[in-house]
Amino acid sequence: MNLVQRHLVVCIVSLHRAVQQPGDVKDHLKPFHHHQACAARLLSNQIASISARNPEASLINQMCLFLSSQLQESAYGSWRSHLKGAQAILRIWGPESLIEACNFEYYNFLVVDVYGTTTSPSNMLSKSTIPQHISYLDLLMKLEIDTTTTLVPVPEDILIITIAANILRASRAGQDGLPTSTLEKLGISSPGLLERLKSFDPQIWAMKHRNDVESWVSLAICFQAATALYIILEETVFTNESHTELYNQLISSIHDLFDRRNSGGTHFKFILWPMVIAGIGAASRLDRSEIDYLCEKLETMTLVLGALAMRDAAIFLNKVQLQFEDQHTSQLNGIDFSMDWNQVCEDAPLFLM
Repeated sequence: MNLVQRHLVVCIVSLHRAVQQPGDVKDHLKPFHHHQACAARLLSNQIASISARNPEASLINQMCLFLSSQLQESAYGSWRSHLKGAQAILRIWGPESLIEACNFEYYNFLVVDVYGTTTSPSNMLSKSTIPQHISYLDLLMKLEIDTTTTLVPVPEDILIITIAANILRASRAGQDGLPTSTLEKLGISSPGLLERLKSFDPQIWAMKHRNDVESWVSLAICFQAATALYIILEETVFTNESHTELYNQLISSIHDLFDRRNSGGTHFKFILWPMVIAGIGAASRLDRSEIDYLCEKLETMTLVLGALAMRDAAIFLNKVQLQFEDQHTSQLNGIDFSMDWNQVCEDAPLFLM
């Protein structure tokens, strides 16, 4: 373990400890910020001297670890600029130059970008969004990695559909969108993606895992239902009774995984993004009791995982709940006002791990 990695490991451990302390967590973050700053300086020096001819797996590993420490700290922040920096370095070296040595890191960069895009407003989608996501479809076929061993164990088929949904969304947003014929050739349309999701069988996928099959089924249903809701809701205005079946499936699976925690289940740790999608659905229905349940469980995740993104998610969902309450009041007063995905995600948070 080199010096950068040691600093970053101390970062991760110190933040985990800070979250456990009574009082304001900000009062306990001095060690975290010190070691993160030390790691940043060392990384900056390494990046300044990179060679296009000599790809360095250790540098990619360190950048991935640095990004993880930022995501642990908060759902909002400077992680986007560092992700773009890592992507730029990979482009210098060739997008697949270190695919064998760094497949875990490549996967982490991919899922951070994909799920960060789902909760970004359309005006933040750049011209690189579509080509970058198309490259991810190709990259996933080449990565020899079992997604269940990663920090985001989403079924690969569902991840592919999420990538395609982001491509469709960026095209509609006018970011040098793909022609309709090209989208159709790729099988990318809202009805087509929803049909592919519907054909995904969580039971068959979960049977590949010898242990705790029922928990893997619930996890897969969480991502399946949440992805379907994302595809539907990001292109429509919200109504408080829409897509009830998908919403109920998602809520039921989330409750199941937290109930399993009482008997030692651990799969609840991996469903932050589906919980946020469920919370958006609950807020649109003015279902305060479900928002309260989700926020309580997000605080549980904060303490168990030592990560502040879950606490930020609870703050986010309470804010969204208030926005939908304002919408409801406006509509009762005859004011034509309806929330959409861009308004819900105007601050572009990332709720991933």
